[in-house]
Amino acid sequence: MLACNDTRPSQDQDALASNRGWRPARQPAKAAWPSLSVGALGLIVLVAVAACTADSGYIPDGAVANAGGMGAGGAGAGSAGAGGSTCPPATGGTGGQSSVTAPACIMPAKWLGALAKPTPLVSVGRPVTTNSTEQANVGLIVDGKYHVANGLLLTPVAGAPKWVSIDMGTGYTKLLLGWQDVGYQDYGPSFYTATDYKNATSPVGYLIKTSADSSNGDDGTWTTVVTVTDNPVRARTHLLPFAGMRWVRFEVTAAGLDASGAARAVQLDEIEVRDFSAIGDSDLADGYFIMGDSITKVSFNRTGGQNELDRLITAQRPAYTPALVEAGNGGETLNHALLHLQDDQWLTYAEGLTFVTLAYGTNDSWGSNTAAGAGFEATLRSIIKLLTDARRVPILPRIPWNTVGAHVDDFNAVIDKLQLEFELPCGPDLYGLVAAHPEYVQGVATVQADCTVKYSGDGVHPQSAVAKTAIQQAYADAVLPLYPAP
Repeated sequence: MLACNDTRPSQDQDALASNRGWRPARQPAKAAWPSLSVGALGLIVLVAVAACTADSGYIPDGAVANAGGMGAGGAGAGSAGAGGSTCPPATGGTGGQSSVTAPACIMPAKWLGALAKPTPLVSVGRPVTTNSTEQANVGLIVDGKYHVANGLLLTPVAGAPKWVSIDMGTGYTKLLLGWQDVGYQDYGPSFYTATDYKNATSPVGYLIKTSADSSNGDDGTWTTVVTVTDNPVRARTHLLPFAGMRWVRFEVTAAGLDASGAARAVQLDEIEVRDFSAIGDSDLADGYFIMGDSITKVSFNRTGGQNELDRLITAQRPAYTPALVEAGNGGETLNHALLHLQDDQWLTYAEGLTFVTLAYGTNDSWGSNTAAGAGFEATLRSIIKLLTDARRVPILPRIPWNTVGAHVDDFNAVIDKLQLEFELPCGPDLYGLVAAHPEYVQGVATVQADCTVKYSGDGVHPQSAVAKTAIQQAYADAVLPLYPAP
């Protein structure tokens, strides 16, 4: 049976180590690529297995999971007098997985401050123009915000593409353009659901053009630098040659079709353009392609708020504005990630993004699945080799604590082993974060009349904005050593 979805938050590792008496078990590695560490955890938990829904591959947010889970069970029963109760307080279950002592990941020296060249975000507030009459406020496309409106509507008709042009000014030789639609659906066609999302709000076909002599984003001579004819995903990045140019145009040539066969409105949430003029072929670029399952999809929904990964990094390293593409597909396993990278060439959708986060494992470890039985180590080795051969840098978050997997510790041991062996940047310890805060995935606990405990959450997915913020903060804390100290 295919596992449902993975979930992992993380939290300040120094604080956790201090509070729980954890001790680092790793020594600094000699690195060939920059590398990060994950925090340590020693905790006893007991698993209660929840069921998947047949159609979605995971328990929907808000569904009531079983009464198991983790946390302090609550000491002492209330007296049986008036207003009393014989039930223990509803402060959590008695645990989930077996005893786990996680080794502390120490950043290899070669990764410290390795992101030496900032790639500034230069599109916010730039002058824009469009030939679309579907959205009055064209400036929404470069306001630096997400999901605050329905986006810029660009619905092409036969022989008449719809476009938006941005006046970037002069002086750039290379740009990174990233776009995202307004949807919350899976990143792209999923091997788990076999659903094709290109007929949602994303452009199916588009051109990116540049101009040196346009006066208004419409006239002048335009050169096509990117051509896409069958786009299947809802967010992408493209590197653009820009020496001597001034304007960049995103031109939608084809949209998805609705049930009647009519073109759907393409809804672009934001176009972000970064200055990549200083980034050479051998340089690390400040960008993250965050692959994962539904936990990733839920945790990294863009809003443009201050508690998102890129903003959290900028808050501590003001010269840096990381590019970010969230690529979560519900229900998928690490094997699906390998297929995406091999067959669908997902890396072509993430040009210029050096770091690839592989947030998988909850579905792989669902129920009584073991790392050996799932072939988890061999698959992860294959992905690491594929990425490093492509000059990308894998980041491996630890699988979050949850109430549905009996052997998560086995899988996390593989992640820890390969992170150290390949001297990779450390990912966040999402297991430690959720184990310390089971309410992040269990939601509200309620004692029933028969003294059993029911939870409003499913024991897997983040149940609140607080949980999602904690997850993104954990990612930011993990990768911060990649940046030079201010």
